[in-house]
Parts: sequence; structure tokens; C-alpha cells
Amino acid sequence: MSSITIDIKDIKKLEKILANLDSKVKDDLDSKVNGVALDTQRLAAQSAPEDIGRLAGSFSTEKEKNKELSYVIKNNMPYAPYVEFGTGGKYKPGEWDDFASQFQKGNYKINGTFDEGVQAIADWLGRHGGNPEDAVGVLFSILKNGISPQPFLWPAFKLGRKQLEQDVTDYINNFGLDE
Repeated sequence: MSSITIDIKDIKKLEKILANLDSKVKDDLDSKVNGVALDTQRLAAQSAPEDIGRLAGSFSTEKEKNKELSYVIKNNMPYAPYVEFGTGGKYKPGEWDDFASQFQKGNYKINGTFDEGVQAIADWLGRHGGNPEDAVGVLFSILKNGISPQPFLWPAFKLGRKQLEQDVTDYINNFGLDE
């Protein structure tokens, strides 16, 4: 299973504020963070490239243990990060570069056997009007050239982060917590 952990800006400042708040305010803020996390998960699932729906259907959001206001959005499909970031020469660096760089050419782990890979591609070709007999060539092309990124979680995260920052700012301003 692959996961990505992202901290919002100024999280340390927020943690100091939280230490001095009553449980009602903490619960209110936790509810806002949870709502944005679930919205982000939903948008990522809607944006995920779809073949037979496994990628879109494999998201979950969990509250991070022993951390206040922290949720983890996961996708348990082993190929999810390769689809998100691309592989080989088609990998695109960005804000998640530390995590994404492991999917560059030569840095990724191949799961399964060659025959399983050929079969998966043959099945895909069959569903999309291609010739399943071309599967070996397609697999070699993927291994040599990589696959282009098809971001789904990153764009959803950027929108969610912006919404969360606004929600927390509004909440703090409405209750005078910034003083």
C-alpha cells in the first residue's frame, strides 16, 4: 500500500494554538479537517483514470493515530503512485518530489512476474479494442520508456489544502483565536 503524508503550512503554530483550546474547539476543527480529507478523497477518486474502477475504488481516509487534526488519504492499489507520477523518463517532479522520485526510471519495484504483466496488459488491450497479442511489445515499451503521469490525488490535494487553509482561517477569525 502506498501513502503520502502532507502537513499543511504553519502546522506547528496551529498545534500551539490547539494545546490551549478546549475540546469543543478541537472537535470543531477536527470536523473541518475530516470533511476536507473526505472531500479530497472523493475528488481524487472521481479524477482517477478509470479502466475497471479498481484505482478509484481503492481509496480510504483514516485519522492518523496520536496526531491531532491529521488524516491520511490512501490508495491501496500498488500501481497508484506510478499512475499519479509517471515512471521512467516520463516522471514529472513537483512539490511531492521526495515521495515521487522513487518512481523514476530504475527506482521502482516491479511487483509480479513478467507473465503476469503481459497478461494484465493483454487484458487491458482486449478491453480497449487493441490486440492482446501486442502485450509483450507494450510491456517492453512501458519498461523502456515509462508511462506518462495521470495525476488524480495531487490536484485533489491542492484544492483540499486551499479549502482547509480557508476554513481554518475563517474559524480562527470568527472566534478571535488569532489574538
